[in-house]
Amino acid sequence: MPDHVIEQDAAKILIGDGDRPAFELLTFWHRNFGIIGSSIIPHFDKLILLDAFNPNTSSPRILYQGETSLASRIMGSKWAMNPVDAADAFDADYRKLVGTHYLKAETTQTPIFDLVATHVYAGNGLNPRRYERLILPVKSQLGAKFLLCYSFETGSDLRESSSGPSDEYPIDQRQQSRHLSNPAV
Repeated sequence: MPDHVIEQDAAKILIGDGDRPAFELLTFWHRNFGIIGSSIIPHFDKLILLDAFNPNTSSPRILYQGETSLASRIMGSKWAMNPVDAADAFDADYRKLVGTHYLKAETTQTPIFDLVATHVYAGNGLNPRRYERLILPVKSQLGAKFLLCYSFETGSDLRESSSGPSDEYPIDQRQQSRHLSNPAV
């Protein structure tokens, strides 16, 4: 499987693609016109908070990563405790691959929904991963700009993952993206 990122239509999250947290986060984003507020608190442990994108780097700096975010589940809880060094856990090619859509979300100030297929070093070596990602450009009430990233694996990847599904969204209850049954890979 070659590594790739495919942009999807973010509006489709609102009609059933994605999962429940993606739906709720995108709904909150639209209701609040991109201004970060207390409505994301129930999902904050699943999110990665990134600094505004700097075009001179391959990906934005990680400011915070939730303990139950997909990256923390793959990389382990110790990874989540040191946001400054967290990006170094991913190689430069991977950061460049996924960084393109961070830049697009930042420059267009619109949500980006994509499918990422890559290999990630975790635990027992290099493992293939396929996951969906919702990137939300947000602002504080004082105008500071950030990016929120929510990622979730497809059902088949969750069954193969050693970490398994979260208790909150077991596989048989998670809403899955209808368009992923046969993605062009």
